[in-house]
Amino acid sequence: SEEHTSELQSRFELVCRLLLEKQNMQKRFLPTLVCLLAILVSSAQAADIYVSPNGSDENNGSAETPVASLAAAQQMARGLAGKEAVTVHVADGVYYLPEKLVFTPADSGTESSPVSYVAANDGGAILSGGSEIKLSWQPYKNGVFQAQTPAGLTIDQVFVDGTNQRMARYPNYDREKKAEPYQGYSADAFSKERAAGWEDPRGGFIHALHKSRWGGYHYLITGKDADGEVTYEGGWQNNRKSGMHKEYRMVENIFEELDAEGEWYHNADTNTLYYKPAGDLDLSEAKIEVVRLRHLIEFQGTMEEPVKHITLKGFVLRHAARTFMDTNEQLLRTDWAIYRGGAIMLTGTEDVAITDCEFDQVGGNGVFVNNYNRRTHIKGCHIHDCGASGVCFIGDPDAVRDPLFEYREKNDLAEIDRTPGPKTQNFPSLGFVEDCLIHGIGRTERQPAGVVIDMASEITIRDCSVYDCARSGLNIGDGAWGGHLIERCDVFDTVMETHDHGSFNSWGRDRFWRSDHLTATQAAVDA
Repeated sequence: SEEHTSELQSRFELVCRLLLEKQNMQKRFLPTLVCLLAILVSSAQAADIYVSPNGSDENNGSAETPVASLAAAQQMARGLAGKEAVTVHVADGVYYLPEKLVFTPADSGTESSPVSYVAANDGGAILSGGSEIKLSWQPYKNGVFQAQTPAGLTIDQVFVDGTNQRMARYPNYDREKKAEPYQGYSADAFSKERAAGWEDPRGGFIHALHKSRWGGYHYLITGKDADGEVTYEGGWQNNRKSGMHKEYRMVENIFEELDAEGEWYHNADTNTLYYKPAGDLDLSEAKIEVVRLRHLIEFQGTMEEPVKHITLKGFVLRHAARTFMDTNEQLLRTDWAIYRGGAIMLTGTEDVAITDCEFDQVGGNGVFVNNYNRRTHIKGCHIHDCGASGVCFIGDPDAVRDPLFEYREKNDLAEIDRTPGPKTQNFPSLGFVEDCLIHGIGRTERQPAGVVIDMASEITIRDCSVYDCARSGLNIGDGAWGGHLIERCDVFDTVMETHDHGSFNSWGRDRFWRSDHLTATQAAVDA
C-alpha cells in the first residue's frame, strides 16, 4: 500500500542519516542497508488481491472490498503478472468452482516477480469441484430416504458432512477388512443368479482384480442379454490383459443392492437420489455435496511457451470425480496403465510450486505432472484417500527412443536406435516431492502409487511418508533416463490388496530389454 511504502521510505531515510553520521559503522551496517532497500523496492512493486466468499466480483479486490471468486482474482492478477510480484490472498470458506481454473502463459510470473495464490489460513480455503445441493428428503422404505435432484445432474460421488459415501454395492463395504480386496468381494458379484434380482443394471460398475492380482480392472454394465447374463464393457485398465480374477470382484451403482448404511443410488432418469443414512444422522441438517469436475486446476503451457513462477499454497482440494473408466493409456512395458489427469494437472510449466495443500478424497490422481515440466515443486502436502495415485510424473512416449508397450514386444537389436538420451524434451524433469504425507492410495483403482515416475528424469522424492496403498508406495515404471533421487522416506503398509509388487517398485525395461534375452544373446554369439 502507499501508506506502507511511505513508512518504509521514512525508516530507510532515518537509517541512511544515522550511517552517514557514524562513518566508521557504515561497513558494518551495509548488509542491513541493502536489505532495507530490497524490502522498499519489492514493496513498491508488489500487488495484493483479496478473495472472500463474502466478496463480490464487482469489487476491486482490495482487503476492504474483496472479489468473490478465484477466476475474478486471476483476471486481475493477469494484468500485473510478470511486471510485479502478485499475491492473491484467499479467505477461509468453500469455493465451488463452476469450471476448472486454467492457468496459461499469460498468468506467468518471473523469478523476481512471482505470482502466488495463498490461503489466508492453511486448510481454511477449500477448492471444490462439486456443488452443495439442498434436498427435501422423504422416507422410501427399509430405512432408505429419497429426494428429487435438479434435472440433468450427473452424480459421481456423494459427500455427507464432508465424508464420501458409498454407491450401492455388493458385497457391502466393510471398513474392518482394510487389506481385503475392495473391503468386501464375492465370486458371484455379477452372476446370472445375482443379476436376476436386478431390474435394470445399466450404468452399474464391475470392479475386479487382475487374474494374477497385478492391479485391477473396471467395467461399465450395459445391461443383460436374453439369457439373463450381465453384459459389460471395459477391462483396459491393466497393461497385462489376462482377464479378471475369479473371486476378487464386486459391483456398485445397482439400485437393488442399496441395503447398508451410507449407501446411495441416483436415478438420473427420474432425478431421484436414494440414500440410507446412519441411524443417528439428521438428514434435514446434513450438508449434501455432489461431485462434478474431474480436474480442479490445470496449468496449460507448452515447451516453447511454458507457464512460469506460480505458487499455490495452503489450499484444500476436494470433490474431484473418479476417472477409472478412462485409465486406458499403456505405460512402457509394465503392467501399468494411466489416466492423464488429476485434481491439479500441469502441462508445460517451469518453476510451479504446490505447497502445504491437502488433497482430500479426490476421485482420481492428486497431482499429475504431464509431459514438459521443469522444477515442479510439491512440498508439505497431505494427499489422502485418492481414487488413484498421489503424484504422477509422466512423460511423452514419443520422447523415448524405440518405445515398447506390451510386455512381449521386442526391438530388433540390429536396428535399434542406440543414441543416448531422449529424442525430445517433452517430459518432466528436475521435479521435487518433499515433506509430504501420502496415504489411502487406490480407493477406487488398484494400480496406484503414492508417487509414480514414468518417462521422466531427475525426480527427487525426499522426506515423505507413504503408507496404506493398494499397490506401490513409490513406482518407477521404466528405465528411460533415470537420475532420480529417493531419500529419507518412510514407506510401509503397501501392496495391501494386490500381489507381486513392492513398497518400492522399479521396472527398468528400457529399449534394449528383451523377455527372450538368453535366446537373443546366444543367437548374437552364434552369428
